[in-house]
Amino acid sequence: MNSESCCAYSESHCANSESHCANLGSHCADSESSYKNVESHRANSESHCANSESHCANSESHCVLSKEPFNCEAFPNREPQGEFRGFSFDLTMELFAQKLLRRLEDVDVFGDRKRSAFNPNSRAIALFDELKIVIADIKKHEGEQTIGGSGGKGATRAKASILAELWRDMGKIEETAREMTTLSPIEKAYFVRPTRRELEIVNSAKTFIEKATPLWEKFEAYELASDLLAEMQADVDEYDANYSAQQTAIQNRIGAGSGIDAGLERGQEIIDELRPIVKNKFAGDAVALLEWKSAIRYPERHETPAPTPPTA
Repeated sequence: MNSESCCAYSESHCANSESHCANLGSHCADSESSYKNVESHRANSESHCANSESHCANSESHCVLSKEPFNCEAFPNREPQGEFRGFSFDLTMELFAQKLLRRLEDVDVFGDRKRSAFNPNSRAIALFDELKIVIADIKKHEGEQTIGGSGGKGATRAKASILAELWRDMGKIEETAREMTTLSPIEKAYFVRPTRRELEIVNSAKTFIEKATPLWEKFEAYELASDLLAEMQADVDEYDANYSAQQTAIQNRIGAGSGIDAGLERGQEIIDELRPIVKNKFAGDAVALLEWKSAIRYPERHETPAPTPPTA
């Protein structure tokens, strides 16, 4: 009897052990799943961070500079590429605005063809004459926008080259100051390059020049060029001039864009006022009304793709 009880107890103990093992296995599986989820979350977070950093680098309104060491000697005779990326922007007249301008030009052509059909004192004559002025004004602003855009891009490219020179020159001073025994720790702390962002580089270059000027005899003793600070100051002055030119170009572009918008709006008002006049004048002329409808047809903002022909 005791043996049977012992056996039953053993079997119960084994069952409990198996259940415990199963629970442990389930717990381990859950732990592994949790670990995998954590790893996956961490990987996604790292990916998100990488994408965020990439987005920040690309969308910086000023020149954003790479964190990697910059090798100016790799291409001394051309502008930096890759590490130094200038802010790029589209300065051409918007495609949809060009469509609206072509629409006004079509209405202008219609007015030239049908001008003789209107009475000399017709309101249509004055509206068609005003439309010609509006179109010419829009084209003038379009030209100003293009000129302002090319000026802004040129200034950006020049700025990138200047920043590369400043970064290289500050590196010479920083590396030399680090090894100089004639400088105090406080003086050495003046000559540490910042992160590679545009305004930080320029401001640091100005600080380098200010702090190094009274100490330059000590730097010259370590064979740094006597005109290095003068070259850095020239680069800073050129940067300031280019930055001002870029801001002026951007403002000109904004002003030209506003002029284009105002012209297109006035052109639409002219078309709206011409609608009843043309309808009354050519009430019995289906061909003329068809030409009018074709001229004032409002363009689509996005091009509609052509339908794919059926395959045999």
